Amino acid sequence: MGEQRHRIGTWVAAVLGLHRAGRTGVLEVRREDHGRRIFFLRGRPIGYWSDVPSDSLERTLTRSGRVAKAPLRELMDGLGPGDALEQALIDADLLDAAGQQEHHKAELARILAAPLAWPDGTWLFTTRPDTLAEAIDPGLQPAIEVLAALWTGVCEHVAMPAIIDELTDPEAGDLLGRPALTEVCEALGLAAPLDRVPDLLRGQQKSLDQLFRDVGDTGGNLVQLIWLLEQMGSVGRSRRRASKDQQRLLRGEMPEDDDADRSLDGSQEDTARAHVDAGRFADAVPLLAELRASRPASSPILADLGWALWRLRGEGFEEHGDGVDLLKAAFAHDPRNIRALEFLARIAGEQEDGALARRYLAHLRMLKPDLPWVVAAFTKAAVGDWDRGFWSGESDRV
Repeated sequence: MGEQRHRIGTWVAAVLGLHRAGRTGVLEVRREDHGRRIFFLRGRPIGYWSDVPSDSLERTLTRSGRVAKAPLRELMDGLGPGDALEQALIDADLLDAAGQQEHHKAELARILAAPLAWPDGTWLFTTRPDTLAEAIDPGLQPAIEVLAALWTGVCEHVAMPAIIDELTDPEAGDLLGRPALTEVCEALGLAAPLDRVPDLLRGQQKSLDQLFRDVGDTGGNLVQLIWLLEQMGSVGRSRRRASKDQQRLLRGEMPEDDDADRSLDGSQEDTARAHVDAGRFADAVPLLAELRASRPASSPILADLGWALWRLRGEGFEEHGDGVDLLKAAFAHDPRNIRALEFLARIAGEQEDGALARRYLAHLRMLKPDLPWVVAAFTKAAVGDWDRGFWSGESDRV
């Protein structure tokens, strides 16, 4: 099914549905040039990746007050290629492993709800096998409260003007408390007077105005709470039903589950990659173009298609372009995509752009410092040695 349009209500339903249904996979959200990924293991968020500048370890450590800015900057200035900041923090007695785990847990909860600050964008869920659970020590899986994290995010990011029209729509009707409302509100960790909402809505319907009078909240959080509870399916409306899409998300049924042919994508992608690696680029392009149509944000597909088109330029595939823009998009979607970085470096080498080649190779060295061909290529790029041996050593590559 490909990417889905990001909306704040959809994000709540997707996160909650994955959690409740015990799904395993990667939930990715993107806006403009940045994105975040959250890794779910049997419904539990256990990790994240982000290229949003404000999510960097350096910024989050100083923002949280765990490490002072000056010593952290001094430490980072002394890091060499391939040095890990996490280990350097331990070695410098700035933050031990336990402190880093606590920081990661706090940041995971924040990242989970951070997309609520994005008014638009796209998202995609990719299923992963549940067998991954056996390979990960349960003690290493951070235990975060998903509902509480969403509620904190709503309070921080969802402003009243963004939801007031939906909430006060006269066609929606009165509020209705659902059976699990009490348990959900307890999980949200509500403070007074909002903690009265379950009792006020239990077994009865009530107008929004009447609930406001009964609760007596003047801070604006009641508007946010009722909106969140409706997105979660814990509060209904007497004349408005949740959309079928929302109901499916709340059951943990992601859009990709509608695609009966999706199970074939893996073998098709493997075949296409085999063609690329064997130099059969003309055979790879039709397969990759078809895959890209259903998964336009897949960094691996973009990288392989971009490289195949670059190798085929002038051979009847001009309508697809020369592939460079696709490779740049692959890198933008995933700055850790080793193949995209290699292909971009190779193109820069063929164009004898030493500065650009070194930039991509330097990034590769940070990600894979143990690959001998990267070190050799970096050295040759520095002196402008563009012979074909520049990229020898295929067995040492990715």
